Amino acid sequence: KPSTEPAIVNATRRTQAIRAKQGAHPWPNLAVYARPSRTRGYADHGWLKVRVVSAILSPHSAKYRARRSGLNAAEENEEQVDAVKFLQIWSDPGVNNLPCRYETKRFSDDRKLNRLLPIVVPKARARELDAIGLEADMYTYACLLESGQSVTLAANAGPGAATPRRAYVHVVDTGGKVRLGVPGGGDANAELASGDAAFVTGLGTDAPTVLEIRAVEAAADGKPVELLVFELPGKAEGVQQQ
Repeated sequence: KPSTEPAIVNATRRTQAIRAKQGAHPWPNLAVYARPSRTRGYADHGWLKVRVVSAILSPHSAKYRARRSGLNAAEENEEQVDAVKFLQIWSDPGVNNLPCRYETKRFSDDRKLNRLLPIVVPKARARELDAIGLEADMYTYACLLESGQSVTLAANAGPGAATPRRAYVHVVDTGGKVRLGVPGGGDANAELASGDAAFVTGLGTDAPTVLEIRAVEAAADGKPVELLVFELPGKAEGVQQQ
C-alpha cells in the first residue's frame, strides 16, 4: 500500500564486483533510480548495465524506472578492471500500478560544479528543469562542491508542493567534508564526512527558509566533494545525522 506522502523509501550504496551480475529481482509499485559513483576518482571510470533495457550508465548518468508489480530487473558490471560503486534510490510515489517507464539522462560535471543541479524532479517540471521526471513531489540534486564553496537549497514550496519541506543530504563516499547550516545555527548545524548523511526538516515553514551546504574539506587530491541532495515533503523540525 502506498504512503499518503511521497518519500524516500531507501537510499542504498552498493558495490558491483568486476564482471558481477545480480539476478532478476522485483520492485513492485516503486520508483527506482540509480547513479554510479566515481571509481578511484576518475570521472569516466566505472560502468553499470541495467539488464532490463541494457542501458549503460556512466558516473555522469542517472537511470530512472517506474515499476508495476511483477516486473523484474537485474544489474551487471561489465568492467574488466574495477568494481563499480553505485547508489540506488527507491521512492514511494503514493500511487499504485503506474505505467512502466524508463529514462536515462546525462549530466556533465561542469553543470554540477558549485551548484545544485536538479537531476530527478516532479514530472510536471521535468522539461522546464531539463531533468528526469518522477511521479512524486520530490527533487534530487547532484553537486560537486569545491573546498570553501557553498550552495543553498531553497524549499520548493510552490503550487502543488506540500509544506513544510525536508532535505536529505548524502555525501557520496568519494571523500571530503561538508557543513550544513540553517537559519538560527546552533544545534541545527552538522558536519558530514564521506558516506555520511543527514535529514534536515522543517524547511519552508518560514520565508525564506534555506539550507546552506559548505565544503570544509576537499576530497582526495583536492577534488570537489560529491553530494546528492533530496528534497521532499516533511513535518518535523531539526537536523538528524546518520
